[in-house]
Amino acid sequence: DGTYAVVDFKTTEPKPGHIPFYSRQLHAYAYALEHPAPGKFALSPITKLGLFCVEPTAIDRYKDGRIAYIGEVSWLEIPKDETQFLDFIGEVLTVLEQTEPPPPGPRCGYCQYREQTRSSEW
Repeated sequence: DGTYAVVDFKTTEPKPGHIPFYSRQLHAYAYALEHPAPGKFALSPITKLGLFCVEPTAIDRYKDGRIAYIGEVSWLEIPKDETQFLDFIGEVLTVLEQTEPPPPGPRCGYCQYREQTRSSEW
């Protein structure tokens, strides 16, 4: 139909939690493909995003060293919402454009890690 999809191949048991976890990653890929630098490779329109999951139940090894996964295959579609993705990017840019980093959030694991490493004596 003249449209494209961004597909990420995963070797895992498909779970509904994968959809929000990988959504921004696949949206970033789609955005990069639809809005490349001048003269660079482009694909448009991208109408589908998703995870192609293979949940291995067995692995065969051949004499020549190759392997083959045997397992269940499934597709987890991720709804495309470029507006929501660009809103998120706008929030990121707002933080990055500040002259000083914002104070750490109480539930931000990365912020806590940074604070701990700054205060350590190693």
